[in-house]
Amino acid sequence: MTLSDFLAGPGGDLVRRLGLPADLIAGCSCWAMLTAVAIAHNSQADGGVWRAAEQLFGVLSSGERAVLLALLGALDFSSLADQLASRSGTWALMDVTHGRHRDAVAACILRRDS
Repeated sequence: MTLSDFLAGPGGDLVRRLGLPADLIAGCSCWAMLTAVAIAHNSQADGGVWRAAEQLFGVLSSGERAVLLALLGALDFSSLADQLASRSGTWALMDVTHGRHRDAVAACILRRDS
């Protein structure tokens, strides 16, 4: 799964729900660019990505939570992923993640651009 595949699936939905601007997401051709957009947006929004992730984590399904944790790790927000994971356990979430959500988690781990 490439970045464009990831963004077209449940991972892209979570990227948008984190508040990253759609026009900037559309311009991302690699994971490094997406990471830079997320970090810049978090700075400009005074921690907006961090706050959005904390709020989302409480309302997401178990599969979406696994994707969110993997995405945060891929976008250089590992400390936030660790903090959120302590509430439910990353591996416990991975055990119940299937289909498109499992593929999205794998995409975050692999970070294939094309």
